[in-house]
Amino acid sequence: MTGSNRTQPQGEPTPDAVEQLPEVLTREQAAWLLRLSPGRLEAAVKRGEVPCRQIGRKRLYSKTALLRMVAGDPS
Repeated sequence: MTGSNRTQPQGEPTPDAVEQLPEVLTREQAAWLLRLSPGRLEAAVKRGEVPCRQIGRKRLYSKTALLRMVAGDPS
C-alpha cells in the first residue's frame, strides 16, 4: 500500500500487506489488521484491551504495538 496514511487495506492481512502499512494506523487500518469491525475495536480500546494514543478526538494505533499485543509480547 503506497500513498497516504488513509489508504484502506483490502482483503486478508497477509505479511506483505501488513508490511505495507504505515507505522501509525488509523482506526480502519487497525481494525483490519486485528480482523475486527471498527466498532468492536473501539469497544476493546475502551476496555483497555487494545493499545492506542489519543490526540484530541482522534485515536492513533501503533502497528508495532498491535503486532506485539497479538503475539502476546507484554512490552
